[in-house]
Amino acid sequence: MDTQSLRTFVGLAKERSFSRTADRLFLTQPAISKRIAALESELGRRLFDRIGREVRLTEAGQRLLPRAREILLSMNEARTEIENIDDKVTGHLRVGVSHHIGLHRLPPILTEFSTRYNDVLLDLQFLGSEEASMKIQHGELDFAIATLPEQNIQMIAKEIYATSIWLDPLGFVCSNKHPLAQQNNPHTFNDLKNYPALLPAATTITYRLVEQTLHPYFPLTKLATPTDNLESLKMMVCAQLGWSALPLSMLDDDLYLLDLPKPVRHLGILRHKSRTLPNAAKAMIALIQLNADALS
Repeated sequence: MDTQSLRTFVGLAKERSFSRTADRLFLTQPAISKRIAALESELGRRLFDRIGREVRLTEAGQRLLPRAREILLSMNEARTEIENIDDKVTGHLRVGVSHHIGLHRLPPILTEFSTRYNDVLLDLQFLGSEEASMKIQHGELDFAIATLPEQNIQMIAKEIYATSIWLDPLGFVCSNKHPLAQQNNPHTFNDLKNYPALLPAATTITYRLVEQTLHPYFPLTKLATPTDNLESLKMMVCAQLGWSALPLSMLDDDLYLLDLPKPVRHLGILRHKSRTLPNAAKAMIALIQLNADALS
């Protein structure tokens, strides 16, 4: 079994479509079909059932998938260790990053990195912490920069190591024209329960942090349509659709900051505990750590 065939097999198992797999691997559909057919011939088993335009793993395919991932990860690990011998910062660097960090924290770091290490092919993937963790486990990312889980929530797998870089206080905000902004009395958390909340999905770390903060006062039930994009949440707050909890770095003249305690998120680096980092990843992490908050 060659690595190209295994990589194609893993890609098809994920995409469940020959056309999407071809696009992802920059190959033609006939090339994908040829590689899968050769692998099936070598193993003497069908690995996929073709159902219309979609494909699904057979029992043999399901058994092969974890082994194929292990083989590819081992090959990548060996290649990384060999490339690291001469200390050169080159190659392909795959980094997951949240939209908010990508917009508000990363630009100067990326500028400096690309200036210093212009031989590195940088692949930035914008995604949430949960998806980034899964991709790191499967070897699809070298590391990620995202919101870190609270210590008492076992969201990140035991193989993932988290390093806090930035403290990110959240302010409870509404539009300047929202009824909460017109209130003369000091605000309390109970004031929020009468209006819809604009928050990320309930599966996100940010949502759970806000829910934990408000739990002693009221349950989060009045939720408008959630979105994990904080810029979109800000837009909806400005449109007077409800209140939200947004990073203080996003405040401007269109938002009214309520005088309430501010929960704090930790933003930082997620990486696999036992895998070798390529030199390019080490170089970028060093730049990120130079920009860390003193108290993180």
